[in-house]
Amino acid sequence: MAIAAIEEALAAGRLPIVVGGTGLYIRSLMQGLSPIPDIPARARDEAQRLWAQWGPEKFRELLAERDPDIVARLEANDRQRHIRAYEVVAATGTPLSEWQKLPAEGPPPGLSFSTIVLLPPREGLRQAIAARFAGMIEAGALEEVKAVTETEAGRSLLQRVLGGAALAAHLAGNMKLDQAVSLSVTATNQYAKRQHTWLRHQIIADLLFEKQLSEQNLPEILSFIRQIGLTA
Repeated sequence: MAIAAIEEALAAGRLPIVVGGTGLYIRSLMQGLSPIPDIPARARDEAQRLWAQWGPEKFRELLAERDPDIVARLEANDRQRHIRAYEVVAATGTPLSEWQKLPAEGPPPGLSFSTIVLLPPREGLRQAIAARFAGMIEAGALEEVKAVTETEAGRSLLQRVLGGAALAAHLAGNMKLDQAVSLSVTATNQYAKRQHTWLRHQIIADLLFEKQLSEQNLPEILSFIRQIGLTA
């Protein structure tokens, strides 16, 4: 979908600008993905059922028998990636780690990318995260979490949402609100730190911008983009 949008912009004589905070998606767009075939829904459903039945420890042990290389790279409680690895080997007969060794299927030939990485100072980022979470609470985040917890699928989803589990614990009467907020802000800061590290090591930046973005320093970025437009 992203490639289609890029080609549409190019055909209209415009410079495509891809913006996003999820670095893996950006890198996949730029460098391609392993040629893993589509996995049937039944394989994914079975992997999810086994995770729930066996629990993380036993599931990890059994996955290690089929794909030890991928298990060595996964955190023990990373449910999503363990299930993905299991469904791939179950459906294809080939471990995910082996698929990942194959040449990536990249974007169409002729596309080139220039990258701008925005890494605001940590202290300012921590303050912004705390302020944003407080704003989310005021805007009705608790009511939203309460609505989501009414279904089993929603409760499962909350475990992967920053702040979701803590706010759900508060609504269940197991945690005070200020503690839930504190844990949520801490988890978000830890996630931002991982993003910071990932961007530094996984994306080669043509322009690394280590300032808080503002009206005053926007011209520097816009000048870089204009230069790309002239030379692309």
